[in-house]
Amino acid sequence: MRFHFQQFLRAIILAGFSLFFIRLHVTDEITKYVNPKYVMMSQIAAGIFVLLLLIQIFRIWEPDGHPHCHAGCGHDHHSHVGVGKRVSFFIILFG
Repeated sequence: MRFHFQQFLRAIILAGFSLFFIRLHVTDEITKYVNPKYVMMSQIAAGIFVLLLLIQIFRIWEPDGHPHCHAGCGHDHHSHVGVGKRVSFFIILFG
């Protein structure tokens, strides 16, 4: 099994958004940020965040090898995180 740090960061960000929305709904502070007519839509968004978090958790660990390749297939399997992705992570985290 191989650990993917980028997928782990995405899971942490989704967990943060999920917990934030859930806390706002549990404490009824959501109406400070969202029009009461749209509270149901915000609850749906929180549920989608939780669903995406569950999917993302399974993407953190990747089995060894690549099922579509044979040994010595001749191309690179390492994912390179570009500057744009790094900037977008910082915007999401600190924005």
